[in-house]
Amino acid sequence: VADYREPVAQEPLPPSPVYLHDSNIMDDQGWGEKRNNVTAAVDYKEQVAIMVKEYFNSADIHEAGRLLKDMKKPLYHYYLVKCLVKSAMDRSDREKEMAAQLLSQLCDVVLEPGQVSKGFVQLLESVQDQTLDVPETPEILTLFLVRASVDDILPHAFLKVCAGSLPDASARQIVKTAMEHLERDDVEDWILHVWGTTKGRTVEQAKALIHQLVRDYVAGGHIADVQAGLLQLALPFFHHEFVKRSVLVAVQQPEHAAALMELLKALTVSRHLSSSQVEKGLARVEETLEELFEPEEAEERLQALTAQARAHGFLELAQGLDEVDVARAKLAHPDKNEPHPHTPEEIAAFKEASEMIVREYFASGSMVEATTQLTDLLETGSGRA
Repeated sequence: VADYREPVAQEPLPPSPVYLHDSNIMDDQGWGEKRNNVTAAVDYKEQVAIMVKEYFNSADIHEAGRLLKDMKKPLYHYYLVKCLVKSAMDRSDREKEMAAQLLSQLCDVVLEPGQVSKGFVQLLESVQDQTLDVPETPEILTLFLVRASVDDILPHAFLKVCAGSLPDASARQIVKTAMEHLERDDVEDWILHVWGTTKGRTVEQAKALIHQLVRDYVAGGHIADVQAGLLQLALPFFHHEFVKRSVLVAVQQPEHAAALMELLKALTVSRHLSSSQVEKGLARVEETLEELFEPEEAEERLQALTAQARAHGFLELAQGLDEVDVARAKLAHPDKNEPHPHTPEEIAAFKEASEMIVREYFASGSMVEATTQLTDLLETGSGRA
């Protein structure tokens, strides 16, 4: 008979799985390393909560971005989105507008677009629980979705995917309401004022500032000055007006066309201008030319603009396409006579990212999140998820 005071040798039981929606947790690592990852995730959440509270007190976007970078946890950034929006929900309109501005400013600079999408998916999936704490959650989250869509920090297909995939009816209704708002003709002006005018500016004042940016650049300014001006304006959903104004000046003052084409190209490469804002701005240029000139002259000027765009490597944007659109078109309709558009390294990275998405799906069970991540991956045409 075994002495009760002596331990009986047993196989140690592994701890219960912890689903934190992160591929580094649920993989083939040892359980000790998994526990370290869990601890890191908990620490990150605590740091983010403190950072969000400090941001609402200071309104310092630059400091918030620096703190987030210093945390060096890009795979957990989706939690910042979730924490920021949830924290703003039971605060005043001032904090809601601050939250929207922070997400807009940090996206593509500190926050990966895929992490922003992931954060909003989790907000939608937890909407019933959040509504118990803040009854106005559906209305507020709808506005955040509209603002994020207008600010181009959510993929174009995001709302459509969510509307067809979310299991919860109340979450699907939030998405559908957001899509209806986006059909409004005045959606940009409306969303600008819904929580108070951004930095006290009206649309007309924003237009005046944009026109001044173009005038200053043509008069001998630098690309860096324009980049700083657009960031200070803090109205990314209004950047189509900058594109429109720049192109119209190029059409009406051909001597400045080359410099302006180089400017637009540089701003697009640096991501200060999004592809959708470029496309929207160019569409409005065509409409304006048709209003200002006779059809034949409008066509001639448009052709001259296209020639300038081709000469300066801006043709894809002049046609409403950026590098993402070109990659997506090639993925959908590859030309067998062309060399393969991706290197072996890019293909390997794409496969690795796809496998990571599948692992996350098996860990979280979130079809919406997996579909959104796959959409992002296909749109980039690279291994960056």
